[in-house]
Amino acid sequence: MSQDLYGSTSAWVHPAYQLITADAEQAKQTGGMCALYPRRDFAEALVVEGGEPVEDMHVTLAYFGEDVSDLPADTVARAVASVADQYTHAIEARVMGHAIFNPDGGPTGKFDPCIVYLIGDSQEIGPLRQQIVEACGSVLPNMHKQHEPFIPHCTAAYAIQKLTYTGPIVFDRISIDWAGQHMDFPLLDDNI
Repeated sequence: MSQDLYGSTSAWVHPAYQLITADAEQAKQTGGMCALYPRRDFAEALVVEGGEPVEDMHVTLAYFGEDVSDLPADTVARAVASVADQYTHAIEARVMGHAIFNPDGGPTGKFDPCIVYLIGDSQEIGPLRQQIVEACGSVLPNMHKQHEPFIPHCTAAYAIQKLTYTGPIVFDRISIDWAGQHMDFPLLDDNI
């Protein structure tokens, strides 16, 4: 057994890739996504009372849908690893503002409003997201439709609250959440 970057116990998968049990929420147990996760100290700065927990702070790069049980997790993991292996450093960006997504419930009226941190000032997040979508799309011919345009953001809460943090943020890993499992692909750089 090993520990992930936040100290959760996990089963050893590969020196760089760890598998941990995700939260018990249904979507996390059956759905899938690939995301950038901020370093712990930056994630803690984003937490708001009553909002998402520190371990859930992320920027979604690709969403695979609410049920990934029929999709090839190992093939997707290899596709993500092929992209992650190209990055030998953490990704620096900036929380440049705040927004409310879906204040009216979205196009169907069924989406929960959420407050988000807008992430910018990075020349790498957009191209990384494109690489991830292309790599995963090449192994998932019917991949879930992605939101366009891509707006890099980190959801703070599914409630209307005031956000205050702006400033630097460092992302130190790409991760896949897949049907209740979590795999990390570290962006290796201990100097930031």
